[in-house]
Amino acid sequence: MKKLILSIALLAGITLVACGDDDTDVATVTYVGCQICEIKDTPENAPPSDIIDQDYEVCIDEDGIAYVDNANTNVAADYYFSLFCGNEFVAPPIPVTNCVTCATAGAPAGTGVKICKGPNGTAVIENEDTEMPYQQYIDAYEQTKDLICQ
Repeated sequence: MKKLILSIALLAGITLVACGDDDTDVATVTYVGCQICEIKDTPENAPPSDIIDQDYEVCIDEDGIAYVDNANTNVAADYYFSLFCGNEFVAPPIPVTNCVTCATAGAPAGTGVKICKGPNGTAVIENEDTEMPYQQYIDAYEQTKDLICQ
């Protein structure tokens, strides 16, 4: 009986030690957007297949890397789409604040260039990060193009 109890205790100890650290050190990935990957059409000269093509979701992390079923592909999203998808990759919009419109004096409303402040403090124009500080970009834009930003 003592051997049975000792065996059960030993087995329980081994189980706790083996499974104790499974929940630690798991990296959490933050996605900035997801897009459906449409399967490319099968070429006309390809042999017939019983496999059904099914579109699937591809998510993109902050570094622009594609993830499929939460698995890191280690491939840039635009390149991944060019390899495996029949549709074009559309970059997720950059979150912006403090937008101003720069135009010539007296220009009709709604015309001009819209400059916004991106999440890292740089100027963003049409979802493209200029990698230049927001206010510095506006000042330079007003001086070189002779425009008024408001």
